[in-house]
Amino acid sequence: MKRILFFILTVTVVVLGSCKKKSSSVPAQMTAVIDNRPWVSGNSAVKFDKSTGVHITITADSANTHMKLDIGNYTGAGTYVVSDSGNTASYISRDGETHVATSGQIVITSNTTNGTNRNGIKGTFQFLAGTVQVTAGAFDVNMYLN
Repeated sequence: MKRILFFILTVTVVVLGSCKKKSSSVPAQMTAVIDNRPWVSGNSAVKFDKSTGVHITITADSANTHMKLDIGNYTGAGTYVVSDSGNTASYISRDGETHVATSGQIVITSNTTNGTNRNGIKGTFQFLAGTVQVTAGAFDVNMYLN
């Protein structure tokens, strides 16, 4: 009897283990070059706020630094000029200083919200914040819809 129970338990574990849903998601990531030094996020996220129009915020953190991109009136793929209509970009350095962009752009190249496989938003960005120059910015961020 013990052998039969052991056999049933083993078969159940093997069958259930092989039924894992395969994930096609790409890790959420943001990269940039800050003052000629490469920067790669440890994690990133996108948040949609539909209370007044569609406002999106893309954030990323890495080694005690933080990057934040805001688009105040999001309408889909396209170019959003920083400092126009509530579009902002900022970088918080290791010393805790916030560098707010005075010029630059955020370009959304892909917005996939079809509910299959992966929902995500991809794009590029660059901006100047005082003496801090952020170039070659790119993001590929998973989006979780409510």
